[in-house]
Amino acid sequence: MMALSRILKERRVDQKDLERFLCDFLHFIYYKLLLMNPRDRRLCIVEAPFQHMMFRAALAEVLFNHFGINLVSFLPSPCACSLAVVRPTALVIDVGWNKAVVTPVVQGVVLVLESEVFLAGAKTVQERLEESLLQNSMLLLPDNSLVKASEKPLALTPEIIEHIAIRTCFVSPFHRAQEFADDQKRQDFKHAPALEFTLQSNDILQVTGMSREFSCECFFSFNEEETNVASLVVNSVHNCPIDVRKELLANIVLVGGASHLPGFKHRLMCEIDHQLKFGQLADKFLNNKTIAIHKQPCKPVNTSWLGGSIASNSESPALKYISLKEFRLNPSVAADWNVNRKFED
Repeated sequence: MMALSRILKERRVDQKDLERFLCDFLHFIYYKLLLMNPRDRRLCIVEAPFQHMMFRAALAEVLFNHFGINLVSFLPSPCACSLAVVRPTALVIDVGWNKAVVTPVVQGVVLVLESEVFLAGAKTVQERLEESLLQNSMLLLPDNSLVKASEKPLALTPEIIEHIAIRTCFVSPFHRAQEFADDQKRQDFKHAPALEFTLQSNDILQVTGMSREFSCECFFSFNEEETNVASLVVNSVHNCPIDVRKELLANIVLVGGASHLPGFKHRLMCEIDHQLKFGQLADKFLNNKTIAIHKQPCKPVNTSWLGGSIASNSESPALKYISLKEFRLNPSVAADWNVNRKFED
């Protein structure tokens, strides 16, 4: 699926090629893994609100016309995340591979126009980590000689960089980040201890404390537009109706693979609190400063799956099923997930 995402981003295929790929992919799932007839059960698709429309059209075409599934529902992933924590109103922060998306959900409805997107994710962390390692780290070779990591750049493959990020990196606490940003205090700043990471070639890479701690600052350092993840959270809530702002701040759902980074949740709460008190919109939140992030019943990467499972196994009003008959009469019914549909027997 990662390869498919790259193909869609580079626009290297048309819809027919995509349909052929999805036919093979779904055939493997249904007949090799699940061992079931697709027509025996209704299907719930949990999708990103900003998914490529060609992907949605191709998927609907394959599900209805190739597999003949009788009932299909497209559930936006923010709605699924709010269902997983049993809250009809929630602020879903999805920190993924390429970007972080802040999406308000009010009474089971995704407010697309009030959503915000920050172009930094796990990919950005790994890119910064690789750059820092090449500049600052040393390699201990099997013959006990030391060389700079930049002299053997091929040793740092994307898989190795990912493993180093998962095993060694963490998000710096708010007060340490403030101290590091202060030029006067930076001279006396004590970095986190360095760690040694053994590569496949038996070389030992020294991962410096600076690389471990500050590769994740891409989420909280301000970009050229003077925004970061926390400021976009406040902007998104401010764009919502005034009577739901307090409830949104008190029902934050943090999902996505990058949210697993140690210290990310605490740092995000501190950053949001700082923005509410001292940011550009501080005067708009004088009485709405209670922040709470839900403790989820599963791992953050599985929250949308759990919400989709709850919705598909209950008569949830969030599901709007499209029938096979309805699709064949008018294929445009599957063009937009934000269009209300009625359940048909």
